[in-house]
Amino acid sequence: MKNLAPLKRFGQNFLIDQNIARKIIESAMIKEDDFIVEIGPGKGALTKHLLKLSNDYLGIEVDRGLFKLLNEEYKNELAFENKKIILSDALKTDLGFIDRSVNLIANLPYNIASLIIVKMIKENIKLKSMTLMIQKEMAQRLFASAGTRDYGRLSVLIQNFFDGKILFEVSESCFYPKPKIKSVVINLIPKDDFFEKRLYCEDFEKFLKEVFSQPRKILKNVLSEEYISIFSEIQKDLLQKRPDQIEPKTYWDIFELYKGQSEGCLKDQSP
Repeated sequence: MKNLAPLKRFGQNFLIDQNIARKIIESAMIKEDDFIVEIGPGKGALTKHLLKLSNDYLGIEVDRGLFKLLNEEYKNELAFENKKIILSDALKTDLGFIDRSVNLIANLPYNIASLIIVKMIKENIKLKSMTLMIQKEMAQRLFASAGTRDYGRLSVLIQNFFDGKILFEVSESCFYPKPKIKSVVINLIPKDDFFEKRLYCEDFEKFLKEVFSQPRKILKNVLSEEYISIFSEIQKDLLQKRPDQIEPKTYWDIFELYKGQSEGCLKDQSP
């Protein structure tokens, strides 16, 4: 494939190690009837393998130069209607047309990784799995336990929607150019109640934003009165804790109670 320089504005670091590429794809446990979505195919390190593994494939590439090169390089494979690479920003691409189980694979630019993950919660698709290469520091935040340094709003959000883990680290020498940060490959599997919960993802995000607005203070000194009463109903001593000392599931329990009471108030006000 022709030599294209990585673009800083897209945070591009191209995977060049084929052993790692194969390891990522094996980790994704792709089935023939999966609909594969690849975000940021780049120079095709994963693409050339993915195109052979499923009946359906969609690549989303934001870089016009790479988009052209990929379509030239894999024109035979992309001649089929059910396999294509589009020129688009993944954060603005609607995937709602996909009616099959989506297996998402991506080497995500570090500056948009969390945004992509949250977007996939909200997408109206049958999400089966996400296998992602992301910054190690970001992965530590996603999977951090309550009470640890890395635990925060993003940890709570992701752990309420996914079961996940870090699969393996990837050396800087596996990329061009070499990134200045550590990379890992992670896997995220939707929890059993994922498809029920995701309808309330935006409201849950707003709730967590208020809770974590002043992370060093105890919740009693941060929250509005409506939230204080809800926390008290679950467990009064929670108000004496800092936001990072409360388990992810407890936050969802509190949010559900708040949501239920709010909906009840709206019904009471109906004519």
